[in-house]
Amino acid sequence: MTLSQKGLLSRYNNEMSEEQIQLNMQRYIQGDNEAFARLYEEFHPHVYAYLRKRMSRREEVDECFQLVWLKFHRSKEKYNPQYPLLAWLFVISKTTLIDYIRTKKPALSAQGFEFDQDETEIVLPSMENLTRDQEQAISLRYLSEESFEQIAVKLKTSPGNIRQLISRGLKILRKDHV
Repeated sequence: MTLSQKGLLSRYNNEMSEEQIQLNMQRYIQGDNEAFARLYEEFHPHVYAYLRKRMSRREEVDECFQLVWLKFHRSKEKYNPQYPLLAWLFVISKTTLIDYIRTKKPALSAQGFEFDQDETEIVLPSMENLTRDQEQAISLRYLSEESFEQIAVKLKTSPGNIRQLISRGLKILRKDHV
């Protein structure tokens, strides 16, 4: 029986504040399964979309998706609350996808999939210099590959403002990398 079938996921709002996310992660680390359900409800669409955009077969996406959440569970104690949970979850997603492609499916067609392992280690620490809106907009645009319009709806602002948030956030990231 899935979490949705148990009714655990339907009770929670998809728009948690950073404080709520951190509190739920802390509770999950301590063994609270409902805290995990809230985190899963918040982040599973982003993880699934990330994988779906990079893999062609749904069965492979589903298998890799499960592996991501398994790794998330197994490494929950390693989470550093200094960094955003979504960014950490995308690092897990990215490395899981790379491992999946390299080991289980060497002939898998990943659409436009090229990653440098060092890139993740550079981006994560520098995201702390972004505002929450910049971080969310950049994550939604480049990790979830959502349109400016979709991001604007989620962040309750205009697409023009989203473009500006992303532009300024990328400027900060570039400056931090130099």
